[in-house]
Amino acid sequence: MARNISVTPTGSFASLAVTTAATVVSTLGTVPTGAKSYKGSLEGNDIRARGDGTSPTASVGQLIVQGSEIIFDQSEFETMSLVTADTVAASIQGHFYGVEASVFQGAN
Repeated sequence: MARNISVTPTGSFASLAVTTAATVVSTLGTVPTGAKSYKGSLEGNDIRARGDGTSPTASVGQLIVQGSEIIFDQSEFETMSLVTADTVAASIQGHFYGVEASVFQGAN
C-alpha cells in the first residue's frame, strides 16, 4: 500500500545549527501547526544526541555521523538535545512533515 507523505504548510523548511553548546531540537524555529515529524540530513560534522533530559557532550551521547539522515518524532522536538562531536559546527537541513516519523521508518 502506497503512503502519501504531505509536507506541512508554509514555513516547513528548517535548518538547525549544532555547536559545542547543547541545542534542543525545538530551536529549529517555530514548529508549524500540524507538524508531527522532522526529517533532515546532517552536514558539516558528526554530532552526539541525548533524549533523556541530560545534555550530551563531545564524548557522551548517541553518535550520529555526518551525512546521516535524521528523523525526529513530534515527542522529540522538546526533549532531544544535540552537540557537535568536536569543535567544528554542524547543521541539520530538512523539513517538518504532517505525518508520524514511523512513516519514514517503514512502520505500519
